[in-house]
Amino acid sequence: MSKEDKQRFVNPYNFVPLEGHCHKDAPAHANTGPLLTGYVECTLKTLTPLIIPNTSNAAALHRADEKVEAGNSYDFFSYVNLASGGKGAANGKYERPVIPGSELRGVIRSVYEAAFNGCLSTVDLNRKLHRRTMQTKRPGILRRNQRGDWEVVKCERVKIKVVPGTFTNNKDCVISINDYEKWKEAEFISVKKGKNNVACSVKPGRIRQDRSLIGRLHKGEPFGERTPEYPLGAKRYESVFIRGKEAPLTVSEAEMKQLKELLRQYADPKINKHLDMGHSGYTEWSQLFGNMERGDHRSELPVYYTKQSNKATHLTPAMISKEVFQTGIGELLKANGEYQPCNDRGKLCPACTLFGMTGDRSLASRVRFSDGEWLDNGSTHYGLRTFTLPELGEPKPGTVEFYTFPVDKRRAEKFPIWTYDYVNRYKDEPRSLDEGELKIRGRKFYWHHEPFGKSDGVSTNAYPADGSLSSMRQRVRAVDKGHAFTCRIYFDAVTAEELNRLRWALTFESADCAHKMGRGKPLGFGSVQLEVERIMVRQLDSSSGGRLVHELDQGVLGDARLGETVGMQKLKKILNWSGKPSHVSYPLGDDNKDSGTSNSTASHQWFTENKEGGFFEKVLPTIDEELDSNSKNKWLNKLTKGETTYKGQNKNAGVSKRPQK
Repeated sequence: MSKEDKQRFVNPYNFVPLEGHCHKDAPAHANTGPLLTGYVECTLKTLTPLIIPNTSNAAALHRADEKVEAGNSYDFFSYVNLASGGKGAANGKYERPVIPGSELRGVIRSVYEAAFNGCLSTVDLNRKLHRRTMQTKRPGILRRNQRGDWEVVKCERVKIKVVPGTFTNNKDCVISINDYEKWKEAEFISVKKGKNNVACSVKPGRIRQDRSLIGRLHKGEPFGERTPEYPLGAKRYESVFIRGKEAPLTVSEAEMKQLKELLRQYADPKINKHLDMGHSGYTEWSQLFGNMERGDHRSELPVYYTKQSNKATHLTPAMISKEVFQTGIGELLKANGEYQPCNDRGKLCPACTLFGMTGDRSLASRVRFSDGEWLDNGSTHYGLRTFTLPELGEPKPGTVEFYTFPVDKRRAEKFPIWTYDYVNRYKDEPRSLDEGELKIRGRKFYWHHEPFGKSDGVSTNAYPADGSLSSMRQRVRAVDKGHAFTCRIYFDAVTAEELNRLRWALTFESADCAHKMGRGKPLGFGSVQLEVERIMVRQLDSSSGGRLVHELDQGVLGDARLGETVGMQKLKKILNWSGKPSHVSYPLGDDNKDSGTSNSTASHQWFTENKEGGFFEKVLPTIDEELDSNSKNKWLNKLTKGETTYKGQNKNAGVSKRPQK
């Protein structure tokens, strides 16, 4: 393998594309012709370890020396309620594993929706799309005018240097941390500008001096570790905003709602992981903003913003900040072909017609999934193995270069950075996106791959059973590969075509394909294969009036043969177990600091380096590009700070000397 190949990877997930428009009709069209009632009997086999937690006890596998709050640990799902057992309830005990019918139903419905052009039934329409941007924003003063409308006044930012101790020396342009901490957010400060816009004289209040300027203090948050030597962490300067003379920029009510959502996220410890490391969540700033909302029209507040025409957008208390976008998931799905979840029983997609839906007028499902029951083959401890999984974050749809297609033409083999609201216009101000201009990639599915490393062709456990726990690192039990379950899918009053579609969603009509189920899918866990053993149907005996159950004549389904959709084609590619790709991992990055820390080579380093200079170096390849050996966009490359890849090759004629981790 070449050095370049070693720097490449296949992202764990990709997208099955949408097919233009989601057709939603009255459900009556499905109930014409002969209708079938019965069940499909299936065998489920595990191809990689399967993880489905028993959530009745989140400390079931804790060691005696571990605190309950150290993190979570789960036994595999069973019918046993482990809550009464307390910490370590599953240690040394092995319950008969069960696959919940709801888990099976969710997996099969997702495939059915993708294969037969259904809606995206499980998306959260209320979820706000957001992302941290590396684009620096402009300084301004947020205020309300005489009409009560919000507006932003353009400002100049003057930096003040904050140093340790109690000594303030205006001659050396420094302010002590002790003096600085006595000052309040947004209070008036008198400054004189020195070199590089650093203040050479700073005094609190509106004190007029020669060449002095009066502005508003903005106290940002420290970042990085705070030490006596560096009281603000890695940050060296705070800011005073000096008001300009240009006409104010207007701010819409929609932008103010997004600002409030942004502040909510900064204050939420589940979202802002830095709250326990000295970050206040902009508490003081938020309190002043709340006062302005409640009618204090005399107040003014330093703010950062993006300028678009005569408007201030994407307001935030930080120069480099997270952005909350106005464009929501519901608007995106509607603009991309009406793929938002069905909520009207008079207008249903093919999947909701069969699986049912909830809404103002709910529709009952015509399929029911039994639990998957363990097929006893004499396996010791039911084939259960214990792992401590590495940290896995939640899905991040704000990563537009993976979740959406580029909205502007490629320039010099790169794409101008875009978001859900706008696209950069190189050196000009951002351009707002037109309705329908942004195209989402489709439905998310995970590639199959082996979860463990290999030594001499033998699988080895890459994850220790007794690894340390944390808020994002869990200990779990999994049913090992090579074991089987049996389950039934009951159907009621379905057409032959619907039953054929259901059978396809179970088996893909291919022995090469398999489903992904449970936790740890990005790591390779949860590859399972379903095999239809038989299809039984119920029939009335015309002579006796009794009910008979017999095996279905396969010729009935043959008459309702399915044409292959785009969704079916792509599913058979990304869910192909026999032809699964190698090099599957989340993005590989390196800040080139040789620090030896996990942060130095964490995935976010790839995304940071990928969008330097106002462009995306790389975007997610399509499923076909990943599988096409001749595709120029087949692989995503490892990105190393100072040595970013270009056209698949290293700009500096070499790859990073640091080993992969």
